[in-house]
Amino acid sequence: MTLKKFSAAPGINREGTDYSAEGGWYDCDKIRFRKGRPEKIGGWTKRSEDTIDGVCRTMHNWASLNNDDYLAMGTDKKLYVEIGGNFYDITPSRFDYVGTIAEDLDATEHEITVATGTGSNFSALGDIVRIGDEYLMISDQTGDDITVVNGSGTRTCQFNTVDFKSTHLNGAYISRFPALRPTEEASLGVIGVVHGSTDILIRSPAHGLVTGTFVNVMELGYAVTGVGIGTDDILNSDGLEVVAVHGANNYEVRTGAVGSTAEDTLSGTLVTTADTVAMVSGSSFATGDIVKIEDEYIKLGTKSGGSAPFTFTSCTRGMFGTTDADHTGRWLEILKVSMFCVKGSGVSNNTYVLPRINAGTRDDAAYSGWGAVTWSSGGWGKASTTRTDFRIWSIDNFGEDLIVSPRNDKPYYWDKSSRTSFSIPKSTGSAGTLVADNVSLAQAVPLNQTGVSTNDGYGSVPSTVLDTMIYPDYETVVAFGSTGIGTPFDPMLVRWSDRGKPGSWDGTMTNSAGGTRLTTGSYIVGAARSKREILIWTDECVYVMRYIGDPHIYSFTEIADGVSILGPNAFAPAGNSVFWMGDRNFYIYGGNVEILPCTVLSHVFSDSVTGLNYSQRSKVIAGRNAEFGEVIFFYPSVGSSDNDRYVSYNYIEGSWAVGTMARTAWSDSGIRSNPQAAYVSDVVNERSTLYEHESGNDDDGSAMTAYVESAYFDIEDGDRFAFIRRVIPDVLFTSGNDISVTIYKKDFPNAGRDNSPVTASIGTSVNQAHVRVRGRQAAVRFESSSIGAGWRLGDTRLDIRPDGRR
Repeated sequence: MTLKKFSAAPGINREGTDYSAEGGWYDCDKIRFRKGRPEKIGGWTKRSEDTIDGVCRTMHNWASLNNDDYLAMGTDKKLYVEIGGNFYDITPSRFDYVGTIAEDLDATEHEITVATGTGSNFSALGDIVRIGDEYLMISDQTGDDITVVNGSGTRTCQFNTVDFKSTHLNGAYISRFPALRPTEEASLGVIGVVHGSTDILIRSPAHGLVTGTFVNVMELGYAVTGVGIGTDDILNSDGLEVVAVHGANNYEVRTGAVGSTAEDTLSGTLVTTADTVAMVSGSSFATGDIVKIEDEYIKLGTKSGGSAPFTFTSCTRGMFGTTDADHTGRWLEILKVSMFCVKGSGVSNNTYVLPRINAGTRDDAAYSGWGAVTWSSGGWGKASTTRTDFRIWSIDNFGEDLIVSPRNDKPYYWDKSSRTSFSIPKSTGSAGTLVADNVSLAQAVPLNQTGVSTNDGYGSVPSTVLDTMIYPDYETVVAFGSTGIGTPFDPMLVRWSDRGKPGSWDGTMTNSAGGTRLTTGSYIVGAARSKREILIWTDECVYVMRYIGDPHIYSFTEIADGVSILGPNAFAPAGNSVFWMGDRNFYIYGGNVEILPCTVLSHVFSDSVTGLNYSQRSKVIAGRNAEFGEVIFFYPSVGSSDNDRYVSYNYIEGSWAVGTMARTAWSDSGIRSNPQAAYVSDVVNERSTLYEHESGNDDDGSAMTAYVESAYFDIEDGDRFAFIRRVIPDVLFTSGNDISVTIYKKDFPNAGRDNSPVTASIGTSVNQAHVRVRGRQAAVRFESSSIGAGWRLGDTRLDIRPDGRR
């Protein structure tokens, strides 16, 4: 009889078979290795019970000058600031036009002169202009003079923004958004409620919106009653999501309530271009009504027939930008549409809808070519998609303010002092019956609106960027991939602002703004701030950007070629280095670029189940967990369209671990005591939850399964059978009191997995567990799946004796 101490080298090793890795750990989930020992990772809890719209891909934690702890979160649909577990929408709004005022404007004046020649952009009476946080209605317009007054002839803020009325300086930006004005049959109104549906129709000329975008109905023409959806359902401070777009002038948004107007069914086939609609009953419908059949809106023509069934002739098909369709199935539902908010001759019954900037997409375009799905798969040739086209934000703080940029869009600025009140992002107050209350006034604004003077080089802000970042210790905003001054977008152009002036990018002035074009590669994938320098990845190499002072300001040095990175967020600064995940290797930069030795490469890059889904490679994110000396890479595995697995590296001890976990963004800034992470908690409605990690031992109150399993080892020397009769555990329970130990056996290395393993329960009071295992090789698995379990392994021993095969 022999008591054999069971021990294994720290870290997971999957670069061979489960037998050749003898002496090590072969598989795990929710495990880290610390001081050479495997232990269960910490759990996570919700930061807030509230969720946010969209899939969060980027998070940035920073503190204001008065120590407010903010977390910015960018999703494919919105941009948020979280403080104290509350989420505030700061998504930029869309306006028809942006200009400047030509003279100082105090708090009482009601006539605004705009920049010469731009007055025609504000010519529609009843439209709204915005200066700063103040909304004003246009009541008259002559040339470049706009009059903004109410009925008594005084300037009045709209949408309950009177508290923010202020003086505006010459050069301040002025924006416009119009009242809703249908381009066809104005008598039908601009909003329609559909029976049996949470979707409503909005008619807005040249709206330019895409599905997934949110709009705020700021004011209704009059109250909505008797249609199942009420005024409060439409005046939603969180906004309404665009769920369908019907051409250039009409779209549908979704509310939380259901319309309750009349319904019927077809009594005969309705095909494309047919102008007669026959109903089973038709008693609730009249000539001129609007109905919806499947996705098509139809205006009913003349009603005929003295009793049911009724037919309607000379109907108008494909109303509101929808398409004529074959509705060939009998009994298709006909839904009546109740139109309201009719635009009259005055402005008293106008309806105003303020859209956010267009939403991005959730998924990356499909790649093709070599390695498109798994490494070495597909035909030879470069992938067809070279630039990430789903929504990723770059977020960085400029002092206590934010610079935010949606990829392939313009940069925006969030001014903490002007956008918050007592540290909380501003919103409108309680409003009247027809006016939305608590609508955000804290939106980020285009970066080109941050300056009010041209004599110091303000202006020339890039109109399109891939990424933005603040250069360390020099107060300049850097754009990676950018439009130039009067030149089109160049995905290899790096530009930067004047020092201390984020809105000043005109390098022809006497300032430090400038730019340079990188030469190796076809586009910039991403950038990471390191110690007093910035790493820049193109699709072919790595550059280092360093401050060198006047006259060139920055130098750019190519430090490695043939080095890849999977996506804009696939890196993590940790310790004194930057770690990142490439197409088939992990890398580290600490002054030089080096391949990081890795014992799980095949598991991550080429396994048919656990390997990376290369078609969604740009979704890979990386983050640090500084308390435990780890960097974590979350990635989508084969068969998954989003991140569902992770691999972690202990950069202090050099060990690797793997596991399953769905996270789309991660932040460990050191400002908060625990790492923060985002998770898509509602896939259908695309809602995300913010988690606080290393909090407790469970999955937000539910049990978490965690295990670590050894490679197979010879029970004796592998030349004869042996018998394991006892397990003498050595487990430190940090919480809970129960884990299981399972022993798998094999007679030959190529034998399949043991389908009848032996399992024993190990608790704090268990000194030994009796088992019966016969074989040549064995593997040991430690596992917990109970609430509150927390544990760390020591030196478990196995009681082994020679035995014959029976």
